[in-house]
Amino acid sequence: FFRKGGCVDGNGKLHNSPRFPLRTSGGILKIYFENFANSTFRKVRKIAGRNEKSFWKELSDGLEPFSTNSKSGASFFLTKSKTSVVKCVSAGEWKFLASKIHLYSKHVLTAKNTLLARILAMFTIKIDSDPRYIIVVESVWPSDVFIHLIYDLKGSEAGRSATERDFKRRPNHHQTQIVLKDNDWKASDRKLHLRNAKESTEKILDRVKADVEFLTSIGVLDYSLLVGIHLPTSQFWEKEMVRKTSPARATLVSADEKEVYYLGIIDFLVFYGLKKRGEYYFRQVQGLGSRASVLPPKWYGQRFIEFTKSMFYCPDPTSAATTAMAPTSKPEISDIDTKKEIRVETNA
Repeated sequence: FFRKGGCVDGNGKLHNSPRFPLRTSGGILKIYFENFANSTFRKVRKIAGRNEKSFWKELSDGLEPFSTNSKSGASFFLTKSKTSVVKCVSAGEWKFLASKIHLYSKHVLTAKNTLLARILAMFTIKIDSDPRYIIVVESVWPSDVFIHLIYDLKGSEAGRSATERDFKRRPNHHQTQIVLKDNDWKASDRKLHLRNAKESTEKILDRVKADVEFLTSIGVLDYSLLVGIHLPTSQFWEKEMVRKTSPARATLVSADEKEVYYLGIIDFLVFYGLKKRGEYYFRQVQGLGSRASVLPPKWYGQRFIEFTKSMFYCPDPTSAATTAMAPTSKPEISDIDTKKEIRVETNA
């Protein structure tokens, strides 16, 4: 895997060239890799408190497969320290991120307490002529805290439930974990009741609103609010884990101190292009309205904020940031130009 300035092959040999041969039992494979926009992501790693040498060594020390009941079909891996998630993304998602790196990095570096997941690196690996597009994302929660419940929330209803098959799965050495969804959240009748509920809720909603405004401006949808719930013991408080948590993470504590919540916005690389526009209109013909997962970015963001607001207990609902529910009428096709040229930054 990668190390700073080169790539380590399966035999532990460091190659400084982006192209090198790898001898296997089945013959020789031609390997090509490109560490993309490293100077930009180095700044993101810096605010995440990552030491450069340790970060690249962590990637080269091996990865653990991580599977969930996600419908995306993407491959996930965890570093051994469990501080980073390595995700294989589609070519379209990778190219979209490449075209928006300057905007993404500006937002992450300047927006105070953003909830957007920090992307720490992106690169391509080609084995012979077969490309793989990879991003490395910081974990939403600390590596040494066990997460008892995980929710992936979009604000939609259609198809947003964990299935009976999901519940029959059990965690194994590949760290399979059930991810609950919007309808599961509603069925649980759960509310996040925080200390100083009114003030705390307003602050977190302001952070969500700022991030959604940014995501709407770049024309994306289908992102999720990832919520990890930890049930703390006395040892947790003795270690003061909340205080030691990375400042960019949203770490919230329930009013009775029986639950700790970790929040982050993930999977924000799906552009509202022709494919998603077609899916939106198809879902509207089916009569799903605002319950459909796919909506134009502006309406998707409005619904996302509204759902996030509904997750919190607030004694005075009118005081929290509010937005209208997503309308059900059809959008104008011209709201986003899908033919803009993609400009790619390749500086190392």
